[in-house]
Amino acid sequence: MKMKLLPNLTALLICLFLSFSTLAQIPLAPANIQSPNAASLGMYGQIPISYFTGLPRIEIPLHTISQRDLSVPISLSYHASGMRPDMHPGWVGTGWSLNSGGVISRIVKDVPDDYHNPNYGPESTNSGFYYNRNVLNTSDWNQISYMQSVARDMQKMLKDTEPDEFSFNFGDYSGNFYLSPDGTWKVQCDRPLQVSLNGPFINVPFTAPLGTNMSNNGMSQTFGGFTITTEDGTKYYFGGNSNAIEYSIDFFAQAEDEWKAGSWYLTKIVSPKGEEISFNYERDDYLNQMYISIVNDLGTRTKNSGGIFNPQPACNSWSYSQVYHSYNGKLIAPVYLKQINGVHSTVKFNRSTSTELRYDQTVYDYKYSLWSQYGGGSTVFLPILSDNGPSSYYPALLNKLQWKKLDQIRVEKSDGTLIKAFNLDYSNNVSQRLTLLSLTEQGSDLNAKAPYSFAYDQSVSLPGYLSNMVDHWGFYNGTYANITNQNNYYNTYYSYRNPVAAFLYAGTLNRITYPTGGVTEFTYEPHSYGKQLREARALSPETLSSSMLAGGLRIKKIVSYDPQSPLARKEKRYFYVSDFTSADKVNTSLSSGILGGQIKYYFFDYSRRAFNDNGVTYSKSLFSSQSVLPGCINAMGCHVGYSEVVELSNEGSYNKYTFSNFDSNQDDQADNVLQLSRTIYEPYSSTEQERGKLIKEQNYNASGKKVRERNIGYIKLNKETEFVPSLKANFTSVCSGTAVSVEEGTAYKLYTYAYLPDYERINEYDTVGTLALTVYKQYTYSLTNRLVSTETVADSRGNTLKKQYVRPYDLSSSIYNQMTSAHVLSPVIEERKYRSGNQIGAEFTDYALVNNSMFLPVKFSTQTVSDAPVVEKSRVTYDDRGNVNCLYRNGTSLATTYLWSYGGQYPIAKIDNAEPATVYSILGSNVTGFRNNLNPTSAQVAAFLAPLNNNTSMKNAQISSYTFDPYIGVTSITDVKGMLTGYDYDNFQRLRGVKDFNGNILKGLTYYFRPQ
Repeated sequence: MKMKLLPNLTALLICLFLSFSTLAQIPLAPANIQSPNAASLGMYGQIPISYFTGLPRIEIPLHTISQRDLSVPISLSYHASGMRPDMHPGWVGTGWSLNSGGVISRIVKDVPDDYHNPNYGPESTNSGFYYNRNVLNTSDWNQISYMQSVARDMQKMLKDTEPDEFSFNFGDYSGNFYLSPDGTWKVQCDRPLQVSLNGPFINVPFTAPLGTNMSNNGMSQTFGGFTITTEDGTKYYFGGNSNAIEYSIDFFAQAEDEWKAGSWYLTKIVSPKGEEISFNYERDDYLNQMYISIVNDLGTRTKNSGGIFNPQPACNSWSYSQVYHSYNGKLIAPVYLKQINGVHSTVKFNRSTSTELRYDQTVYDYKYSLWSQYGGGSTVFLPILSDNGPSSYYPALLNKLQWKKLDQIRVEKSDGTLIKAFNLDYSNNVSQRLTLLSLTEQGSDLNAKAPYSFAYDQSVSLPGYLSNMVDHWGFYNGTYANITNQNNYYNTYYSYRNPVAAFLYAGTLNRITYPTGGVTEFTYEPHSYGKQLREARALSPETLSSSMLAGGLRIKKIVSYDPQSPLARKEKRYFYVSDFTSADKVNTSLSSGILGGQIKYYFFDYSRRAFNDNGVTYSKSLFSSQSVLPGCINAMGCHVGYSEVVELSNEGSYNKYTFSNFDSNQDDQADNVLQLSRTIYEPYSSTEQERGKLIKEQNYNASGKKVRERNIGYIKLNKETEFVPSLKANFTSVCSGTAVSVEEGTAYKLYTYAYLPDYERINEYDTVGTLALTVYKQYTYSLTNRLVSTETVADSRGNTLKKQYVRPYDLSSSIYNQMTSAHVLSPVIEERKYRSGNQIGAEFTDYALVNNSMFLPVKFSTQTVSDAPVVEKSRVTYDDRGNVNCLYRNGTSLATTYLWSYGGQYPIAKIDNAEPATVYSILGSNVTGFRNNLNPTSAQVAAFLAPLNNNTSMKNAQISSYTFDPYIGVTSITDVKGMLTGYDYDNFQRLRGVKDFNGNILKGLTYYFRPQ
């Protein structure tokens, strides 16, 4: 099922609904859409930055919040895949994303997994997959007989049988997870992550307008949030409160639909030592994401006879929609990052309402005319946007939709004092999409550096939203997709959606000027492909006779230079062919790109068999325009991937990269289907994680001689068992007013296995291109935890070295069982080294549970050969914050004591040859209090440590001391001889000078910026 039924639908309307909106293999309108901010982050998961995708890494680092073993980098990044005119920009402008935390976004399949609203009747009670997951908790879930039992049973098929897809993107982690029939969350990521629900389900935080279904029947609660635990035990919390969750609802069906949660933002990071960085969000004005979705039923006919209904029922075309009939969309209740909180600093994000291009009023006029003509019953038009005042009338209520822009990122000390700020400047034009023009950094004295300036392609003007001038993949093509000819539009429509190269560049970033005066220029070219997938995705791709054009852009050339130093110019060019020998021969080469799926709009013979009419076959004809928007079920992700890419430098050397692709790593077909017709859009078992992996890297010098080659093989870790089952199954009425029903069903797998390096073979060549050395690396992994167990390195000279790693899950003692239960998996407890099968060394690390909250290493030992004694090298004790308290060396009582301050974040003293008990007896009970001081002055640090200097108990001790500005870094180091070195910083937190204890400048630095 694509949607669930409203409580006031009659049985007749149920039949009408089912006969049209439940086609399992033909793309219809997306069930949910992310906000532009969430969708822009999700783009990096769908189309990652890689040579494989042809996308360059364009990123402006801004600031990093560091807190012991936690860090949150903040940056702006640009996704250079090309302009999709119908994709609304987020709050930092078209193509740009703010990286400052993370988000989990959901693609709804069937109905939301968390859906439960008994007020709508039995079919909506416990109907989400969370409640209904046992329907797939059976070994025959993919067998025809079981699929039919679900598809033909009204109560079963009205409930959710497809897990939603949850995608995540935070830090260095990205991937997907799904709810399994056994109630656990299965993660598709090459890293061993654990997902759990974060707290109880929560209420939707909005008041339902009177007269709406939500007002009469309430709203389903939603997942409150999720916790993702990484392999070292760090926990990332998403959602947990409604201000960190984005919701959406059908834009034109606000009276009938319900709010659905679509994105859960990162709210807190907690390290294994208990350090915490938190994120605050704020809800603001509604916004909308609209799209064109034309779905025309062209009729149904019988293909054979003999059933109990004679003559056989057949339906004529009953729907014909023009473009202006087919505007749809989602109303979104967005949230915006307001503040990131660390121990010593806070980062604030200040926003305002933007002045930018909006949807034209004609997008809404047709639906308003229908509402006016037929009456809205007890509800007003767009009731959520209505407030019973003058502004509640159409079209004035559209002003309730307001887009935001990020104006300033402000880094402050904990007392609110400015450390630095970044100001963002945009276009300010109601006829232009929000466009980032410059970024300027201010110092603590409010003086500004020269800005980053951004320039964009202006070769052609972009159209307004929903111009109906986009190619198959949603990129601008300048061609209006005309459907006015009712007799033939479904045959001609495809040609209107073909890509047109000249229009693909419009609005794309092509130049960055840096504060230093340096410039980077980007030149793009359209995607192309020399192979394409067949309709049966599991088959090898079809090789074409010539390269074909595809929508979107890939990088062609990157040039970086200093206008004042033209000889320092650096240039890289990129070629996407499989037979590269020189740059002047590539025009005749076939593209190495593979198109990851064919496009179809007209479905002439979609055949299904009636299960209650003696197996009569019915054929439906249908036209569907398929809106393509990132973050929804119709998103096409990486539509072209390149098997081979060459990077050529201006001095003549080049690198050749070969990637896994559809020609080596095809998808798997669905396990079983019920319908007779199989289309290119039917669900399938995707093996996407296997593609885009580097399998060969070859490096050549300027003379064309190979200097190095690296080959990489991969292993599919537990492919046969690591998947989540999914079943799309239902029955539909052949025509309205008849009891004849046909069944549809597809059983497929959502794979979650890891695809990891199995071996590497590295060949090194001498200056004349002769093979000089081969190194072979082999890896094995923990089958359950995806971490390396052994690493073997052998070379062509007969040398072999093997490393074996033992981690907590390999051991059975209580402490390591506790670590495994807490998902602290990555620490290496034992590392053994072998040469020719004989142990040549080993290192052992013992862990303990410290302060009943932290798993920390407490003893380090070594061993030579396997029968040699194990020798203790050091022992460590900790304070209650997990800081090293004392280090005992070489199994003796030789001790180094550490003292901490600045909230336990930085050491203020290292004291050799002194026990903590001795040090604490001299300093008294003030040690803990001074450690918790967030920002002591240098004088306070010196005064605190002074009692140690002349105490007779410390006559053999050697003391080094340190002071910090916790917002910048170290400010002084005093060595064991009492010699002080000071460090001075400017208003942009850059090192300005190094001074000795007398204040003499040992080193000075001056920073210059060239005028723009």
